[in-house]
Amino acid sequence: MIYYGEITLEQIAYSVSQKFELSIYEMFKTTRKKHIVNARQMFCYMARINTKHSFQEIADYITKKGLRVGEYDHASVLHSVNKISDYVMQYPEDYRNAKKIEWDLKEKTNYLIVSDVNLLKSI
Repeated sequence: MIYYGEITLEQIAYSVSQKFELSIYEMFKTTRKKHIVNARQMFCYMARINTKHSFQEIADYITKKGLRVGEYDHASVLHSVNKISDYVMQYPEDYRNAKKIEWDLKEKTNYLIVSDVNLLKSI
C-alpha cells in the first residue's frame, strides 16, 4: 500500500471536535460528562486507526491540549479505542459518525490508499 498525505493528531482533534460541536480544549479537559467523554473516546479511536502514534503518544497529546490536572495515560486510550471499536460494530449511528470523520480527514489531507500497483500506472 502507498499513502499520500499524513493525518496529524491536530487534524483529528479538529474534525472530531467539530463533529461533536466542542472546542478542542473542551474535548480534552478533565470531565466525565457523557458527550465530552464520547468525543474524547472517538478522538482516541480515530488517532489510533489513522496514525502510527502509540497509545502513550496519544495520551500525552490529550494531557497537553486539555491542560489536565492529572495525566491521561495509555490505558485510558486503550480503553477508549476498544470501546469505540465495539460501538462501531454494534451501532449504525456510531459507525456512520466514525466513517464521516474519517472521510473528512482523508479528504482534507488528500489521503490516497493504493493497494493495487497496477492502479499507479494509470495515475
